[in-house]
Amino acid sequence: MRLRSLAAAGLSAVLLTACGGGSSDDNAERSSSAASSTRSAPTGPELAAAAGDALQQAGSVRVQGDLTGEGRHVVLDLGMLGPDMAGTLTVDDVRLGITVVGGIGYVQAPPSYWLSLGVSDPLASRLAASWVRPPGDGASDLAPYNFDRLVALLNYPNNLTYQDEAVAGTLDGGPVWLIADSDGSETRIAAEGTPYPLQVAMTGEPSGVLTLSDFGAVPPITVPGDAIDLSDVGA
Repeated sequence: MRLRSLAAAGLSAVLLTACGGGSSDDNAERSSSAASSTRSAPTGPELAAAAGDALQQAGSVRVQGDLTGEGRHVVLDLGMLGPDMAGTLTVDDVRLGITVVGGIGYVQAPPSYWLSLGVSDPLASRLAASWVRPPGDGASDLAPYNFDRLVALLNYPNNLTYQDEAVAGTLDGGPVWLIADSDGSETRIAAEGTPYPLQVAMTGEPSGVLTLSDFGAVPPITVPGDAIDLSDVGA
């Protein structure tokens, strides 16, 4: 069936390129050269390493984004806690609930989605009323795109390199460092306090913005109760 391929298409287009495919949008402002000189700028690689360490020490993060790529419009809101993940992923007009616990994935989808896969009306209604575990290990294509993968992408953005120059700027009124990698993507890192990566802006495939928040504050993620195993219903 196509359940895993639809959900994974959105996440793979987003998270695999989260730190390596774009440029800035209008929400972050670069300061003038005079303002930049008021702080001694570390290099891009140094900032990326510090942000990766800060994210790893936090242990969890919320990732929100609105992106377009590979002919799809993807909106996501995911809490990531170690290998686990929970939230929503909307691919075009299909909104999916996503939960991954211990590498096992569960999906919640509307009746229209199940009908598009060719299941009967009664079964589509039954599946839409519950969380569903796909056959096998369940949503295995989603499992790699978790917190640890996000940390790795920050430190090693798809085998690209960060430019040495970091530019001082602001994001939502707060000071940030703006660092670009070799294909033009831009990561915005808090310039005061803990150097958390706050935002990644992209053009190309995909284009859009990812925003990171709730560092170290994502609640425990648990297996959905009474999930239906598709292997048991023959879907």
